Amino acid sequence: MTFLFPILLAIAAVLLFGVLGDVVFQRTGISSTLWLIVCGLLLGPVLGLFPREQAWELGPVLAATALCVLLDEIRDCLSWSTLRRDLALAGPRAAISFGVSALSVTLVAGLAHEAGLAPEAFGWKHALLLGAVLAAPCAWIITPILQPIAPSAARIIHQESVLGASAAILWCSILIALFDPRAETALEASIQLARSLLLGVGIGALATALWVGFLFLLRSPAHHRLSTLAMSLIVFATATQIGSSGAIAVLVFTLTLANVKAVFPRLPWARMLEVPENPPGRQPLISFFVASMFFVFTGLVLGPPWDLMVLSLLLCVILFPPRILAVLVGGHFARDSASGPSDRAFASVAIARGILAGALSLLPFLVSMEHSEYVSIPAFTVMAGSITIFTAAFAILSIRENKRVINSIAQPHVQILHDKQSQQAFRSASEEPIPPTTRSPSRDQGPRTSIDKPTRPLPPPVPPPRRHEK
Repeated sequence: MTFLFPILLAIAAVLLFGVLGDVVFQRTGISSTLWLIVCGLLLGPVLGLFPREQAWELGPVLAATALCVLLDEIRDCLSWSTLRRDLALAGPRAAISFGVSALSVTLVAGLAHEAGLAPEAFGWKHALLLGAVLAAPCAWIITPILQPIAPSAARIIHQESVLGASAAILWCSILIALFDPRAETALEASIQLARSLLLGVGIGALATALWVGFLFLLRSPAHHRLSTLAMSLIVFATATQIGSSGAIAVLVFTLTLANVKAVFPRLPWARMLEVPENPPGRQPLISFFVASMFFVFTGLVLGPPWDLMVLSLLLCVILFPPRILAVLVGGHFARDSASGPSDRAFASVAIARGILAGALSLLPFLVSMEHSEYVSIPAFTVMAGSITIFTAAFAILSIRENKRVINSIAQPHVQILHDKQSQQAFRSASEEPIPPTTRSPSRDQGPRTSIDKPTRPLPPPVPPPRRHEK
């Protein structure tokens, strides 16, 4: 009975804070993830209802579930038609943002270790993993906030985060395979890497072939997403159990499943993969609950070592230069005429890291990497810090954008009153004579001005024709 009370209380708090956070977001624009992180801080470090050690034990399971949910949410964006449509705009930004962010975070974290600003057990392998984990922004947080004000920027950032998430999963899986403690030499590490990648690709492709046939037999598009999420969990568990990369397997499974219809357009099975935009079922509730649990977990694990906390705050600031560089240089190559200065400003502050960063930071626990928490603690701290910074920067830019819109509406009237050419045109138009008319002025009108007087008198009114009596 004693263990049941805190668990049920934690689940109830997650649901209530998630609902209240969504309501507050709809009314104020403040991200609901901040309230969920505060909920985790209250349940863990403040009240002590959920110890941090138990949270780390649940971390790998929550990471696998969140990663499968995230990939299932972005599956439609991984289709070839969507990639071909948005690759010219989002591709340069994604490449620059991912590469420069990963390099910057790795160098700063590694140099902090060399300078003694990190724990002794923190090494360059942790710095490399941290760079891979924090390289891509989170569309789950950024897109809902930007969509009402800057829809063009939100669409590009969403597709950019999808490309960055795929690259982050691949790069992080490669590093985890290379740093596997079971590989003692470089040759063994290379063999482990090749084995992990090949098995992951094979399991993902085989699962896609089996699952397309199952969906054809199911013949229920309304349940495709929920059943596909279950299959993603099976693929992740199977790949991890045989020593492969579960993240690579699920990524290949999602990518191939999204493009089956494009590769085999005449295949009758491929037509069964069409999913309605708002499918009935429990998928929205599952996504909501998993996302809420993950951000509450973020608040549970925040804490010492304090030197890693300080390093994490520094990394939050380091994420700004790669972001600005990606927007400027990527926008130059893309030549997007639809994006204006306000869209570029909103895109420049989109540094929020979310579920992807946290889930990838927990994957080293699956291979029992030494001091895996030295990757997770900075990752979750950067998540909380980057979301807070993005929310504040978005509020400031929103105020500036509202003022700019108001000024742009009022500016034309000000120019008419103060511009000399406009004044001269107005005077000349006022002095032009009014053409004559046969209509008599209305009795309700006031006295005429000098401008209203015609240049010549009005002709007398024409009397009506007389009727000739017979």
